[in-house]
Amino acid sequence: MSYDLRFVAPERREEVCRRIQTIERFIATPGRKSAEKAAEELGIRPAQFYNLVRAWREVRRPERLAGSVTRRQRNLAISDEQAKGMDRVIANDPRADPSDIVHAIMKHGLGPDVTLPRQEVVARYVARARPPLLPLAIKNQCEMMIDHTVLDVPVVSGSALMRPLATMIIDTSLDAIVGLSLTLRHPDAAGAAAALLDTLRHSHGTERPGRAPRILRTTDGDGDWNGLDHCLLRASFEIDVKAITPRGGGKAISALLGQQVCGIFLRPWLARAPLAKREALPDRSPQPMTLKEATQYIRDLVVSHRTTSHFAHLDGIARRLLDQDLERLSKS
Repeated sequence: MSYDLRFVAPERREEVCRRIQTIERFIATPGRKSAEKAAEELGIRPAQFYNLVRAWREVRRPERLAGSVTRRQRNLAISDEQAKGMDRVIANDPRADPSDIVHAIMKHGLGPDVTLPRQEVVARYVARARPPLLPLAIKNQCEMMIDHTVLDVPVVSGSALMRPLATMIIDTSLDAIVGLSLTLRHPDAAGAAAALLDTLRHSHGTERPGRAPRILRTTDGDGDWNGLDHCLLRASFEIDVKAITPRGGGKAISALLGQQVCGIFLRPWLARAPLAKREALPDRSPQPMTLKEATQYIRDLVVSHRTTSHFAHLDGIARRLLDQDLERLSKS
């Protein structure tokens, strides 16, 4: 079987193919012993192998597999005992907020005779090793969430290069990103409408009566959100609004993607920062691209192949009206 390796660094393609073949063998014959054997073949821990399997099952994109790009994460100076201790804490409550996991490790330690790493090292390890699951505090609040982060992708903006804002729609029942839009603005209703439109057009079209889902969004952002709220209420959605601090967004996205995806770092704290702070360096990977190219590139990386069913309460007419409203709002 051949794979699309266009977005994999040439020097990493052989290794990525080896990882895919190992994952496919495990999927064909799953089980704990099979996972341990596969992890040993790849020279990684079983927890890391399970993360590879989940990433491959999500979108079947080779560039989603760790080690597929030249730009590598910094090696963490930790021992096997420290890694095993942190893995135990993560396994005790994999749906805990990453910051809570870090706090628990720093507070309770890793056991007798095991030196505790610095907090920043612990935070980076947790971001890499924690499974891509939403914290229960988010999962229990809503069925869909609108969240924002800034991505280290250089996008051409006139004569400058800018990091784009990614607005993502998260289906909490799937623990997955199901829609996306990229803009060069701050979080606003137009970007959210575009992401919801992307989600709607890739969702199940089958009508199924049931309770309308709740959508969670944040209170801050540029412009007027009343038009989007009215549009969603007319489509029978419930809307919850969550107040956050200026640097408090992006937690749901980070819980699913970690600190980076395929060498692209997530910088949620820049979502509401002055736009001047989002200028991108020209020597960063990947190569500069247009906003349209970046949107397709990022969509292929992060949006799940599983489609949401949270528009199934809409009949054909209501679905078309929502599509028209979201398209209009996305261009406002």
